[in-house]
Amino acid sequence: MPTTTPTTKTTSTTTTTTTPKCKIRSITWATQPPNRARTTVGVGEQVQLNFSPGSANWTRTGPGRLSSSSGATITFTAPCRKGTTTIKATGGGCSATITFKTIEPTTARAIRYIPGPPALPGGPPTLGVPAPPGRPAGHSAAGHAQIEMHTRFYVGPPTVNFYRVQVRERDVNVISSGVWSVASFVSTGLLPPGTTHLGHRPSPVPEPIGPDWLAGYGTALNHLDDNDSGDSGVPPPFPASHEIYNIPWEFRAGNCGWTRFTTVTQRATLDAAGNLRITKGGASAHTTVGSGAFPG
Repeated sequence: MPTTTPTTKTTSTTTTTTTPKCKIRSITWATQPPNRARTTVGVGEQVQLNFSPGSANWTRTGPGRLSSSSGATITFTAPCRKGTTTIKATGGGCSATITFKTIEPTTARAIRYIPGPPALPGGPPTLGVPAPPGRPAGHSAAGHAQIEMHTRFYVGPPTVNFYRVQVRERDVNVISSGVWSVASFVSTGLLPPGTTHLGHRPSPVPEPIGPDWLAGYGTALNHLDDNDSGDSGVPPPFPASHEIYNIPWEFRAGNCGWTRFTTVTQRATLDAAGNLRITKGGASAHTTVGSGAFPG
């Protein structure tokens, strides 16, 4: 008979060791835009970083600042200029990274506003409310060629919040004709003889912005902008006239210097029929000569 060799069945047991899963959770300090987990931030923005499963050592590659090199929760402050920053957290036997893209302001857009009453007697107007469509522009008085509107500006892109940024306008010479020419202001004594330059006289004080934010526009300036053609005092009849200021806008964040990021055009026009129009930053208003005084 054939010989049968007994067989032995061996059962193996595999032991799986699970490494703790590390994760960095980020939340922007600014509550707008609504996506507070975004990793694209504005210059100077601050983001809270939380590490799980616990305390970690933190390192940074790229510009910006970390509030601490250790702990379960720290703050990342974005740099004052655009850049890319990768942050690594190591703790609990594992590591995780998160990368932020910092962007700079690129746009300045306006919405026309009706100014509110001053908070203090003789002070600047309060913000007021957006002007309804069709509201006439401001006008000094009947028989004068002057037009005015108030606007609130927003700095974009609107994908981030620039609440730790300041902006300013730079002065620039006017391009003008007719009632708003430099010669017209000289002829009525509002400018001294020989004057060839007429600027728009921007505020010497840098303007802080945010945290107010508007979808599609960006981070709001905290004060209204008064856009006024001025009044040379030339009597009617008025020739067709124009007044143009191509105004450089600059921003500053943190310890960085001023950087130009856009040019905003303010334009006033008067046609032969007496129609006045003013535009700036996408906002506009119109009226007619002889319409009488009306707040802008």
